[in-house]
Order: sequence, then C-alpha cells, then structure tokens
Amino acid sequence: MKDIPRKNYIYVLVLVICTVILTLIICNIYTNKKKDESEFYKGVNSITSDEFKDFVTEKSDLIIYIYDKNSDKYELVEKRLLNLLSEKNLNDRFAYLDKSYLTDDFIDYLNKNYSIDLVYDDKPIILVILENNVLNVISLEEDTDINNVVDFGVFE
Repeated sequence: MKDIPRKNYIYVLVLVICTVILTLIICNIYTNKKKDESEFYKGVNSITSDEFKDFVTEKSDLIIYIYDKNSDKYELVEKRLLNLLSEKNLNDRFAYLDKSYLTDDFIDYLNKNYSIDLVYDDKPIILVILENNVLNVISLEEDTDINNVVDFGVFE
C-alpha cells in the first residue's frame, strides 16, 4: 500500500478550514441583509386587505403605507418615514399594507368607500385617514422628503 504524503493532508485541512470560513462569512452577510430588510416591518402594524376594515374602525386616525414588501427600491424613504413616525410618536397609528396581496376588488372598495382614485402602480402610497375619511393620498418617489409631504400635525 502506498503512503499518502503529509502535505496532501495539510492541503485537505486548509481546504476544509477555508470552506468553513467562507460558509460562515456568507451566512453572516445573508443574515445581516435579511435583518436590514425586515427592519422597516418590525414594530409596524402589518395588516391585510381583509383586516383593513376592522383596523380603520378600531383606529379612526391612521397613516397607511401601501407598498410591495419584497421590493427594496424605496428603502431610504421607508427608513425616513419610520424615523419620522418615531419622532412624532405615531407608531401606534401607522400600519403597513403589503401591495403584492392587494386585489382589484379591494382597490375598488377603497376608491368607492373613501372617494379616492387609488392607482395601482409600483410606487409606495401613503393614505392619511382622519376620522375614518381619507384626508390625503400620497404617491411617493424615491427622493421624496417625507417631512414636506405628510402633514403630521393633523394627528396632534
């Protein structure tokens, strides 16, 4: 039987160690990315279109953020919005509605019952509801300055 040289064992050991280190690095990057992505949705009331009516009935003064949870195109706007809501102590009046699950029937319901013209596109939408009436429908752009768009004073 032929002897295997020691250097081959060293090569295999180095290869295994490199593989483990690379796996840990990739796992860490993935975990951090997922953590950052979900930061906006932590601590935010997340509602479905089915829960919308009950939520609006329960809380008459609301800010509803409608956008596709799987998109990160407006991540900066979302972070600014969260910071502003925290500053104004409005987290309890804020809800997130995932646009990817909206149906045409629900859009029609909103348009009919709240006398608005909600357009289904890829931009996030903020509905400002005061005393069960839609006060404002705001379609956001990537560079939108939240401070200048939403009049949070109506909630004071």
